[in-house]
Amino acid sequence: MFAKLRTLGTGALTNEPTIETLPEEINDQDVPQRWGKIRSITDFLREDRVKEPSGPLKSSDVVPVADPLDLIEKLPAPLQPEFAPATRLDTSGLAAPAAHLVVTSGTYLDQGLLEAALEASHDVIALDVDYLPIHLRIGEVFERQGRPEEALTKYQLMIDTYRVRGEPERAIDVYFRFIELAPDTFNARSRLAELLRAAGRNDEAADQLAQVANTYFRIGQSNKALEEYRRLLQWAPKSREIRTQYGTTLLKLERYEAALNEFRTALQLGAPDDSVAIAHLNITLALMGDQQLRSGTRSPACSIR
Repeated sequence: MFAKLRTLGTGALTNEPTIETLPEEINDQDVPQRWGKIRSITDFLREDRVKEPSGPLKSSDVVPVADPLDLIEKLPAPLQPEFAPATRLDTSGLAAPAAHLVVTSGTYLDQGLLEAALEASHDVIALDVDYLPIHLRIGEVFERQGRPEEALTKYQLMIDTYRVRGEPERAIDVYFRFIELAPDTFNARSRLAELLRAAGRNDEAADQLAQVANTYFRIGQSNKALEEYRRLLQWAPKSREIRTQYGTTLLKLERYEAALNEFRTALQLGAPDDSVAIAHLNITLALMGDQQLRSGTRSPACSIR
């Protein structure tokens, strides 16, 4: 067999192979000093191990482990957007099944069951396609689902449909939802003010038009703001609040004489000892005097007490 293995090129085989023995000790002088001494891997492992305390454990040394359930209970509640309650829709003239579904859709909406509220609203449309108020409910669902553009589109379609039907006053509630979602919409507020005035709700109409004027002034369109205030004074000439707002706007535009007239009228319409109205008059007079001093003319020494 040995002769056969030799023919395969394995070389000569001996009965007792020689084993090289390693020296028992290696002197540091025999190790090349070019890269420094290499520490044993066991030294690194010993350093990574946690040192065990030499003495007995104390109660202060033991770190208590928090219960995960306690941590979960202490977590702050996630912030949820706050929405107004579902709008109560008029169900007069509806069949009983459809009216029940309208009420159910509002209940689902208040409970946060948005898909159920949307499905109930679609069921109402299937039963009575001419019942437009249910589309207001669908818009509210869109708002809570984070789909404001779709909600605004739904509200605008309702407003246009009421106008085509010759029922513009029924769109008042829709306008309020539209404005709440898009507060800086000038045209919507102006049309809502017109509808409120036609419905005899003059105070609400004046409030909407005043917000239009304030918004125009805030964005730098002062002429538009003054125009809206003049139109508003035609609606409510005896409103002390509107006179005061108009005077404040004129004061900011440095039209002191016109502002003084508005503040005087507001004082006459209100209590004669109104401290706020008196302060407005005194501030306006002081600014007028300062302006006259800068221009070189003599300022009249007068004030309202």
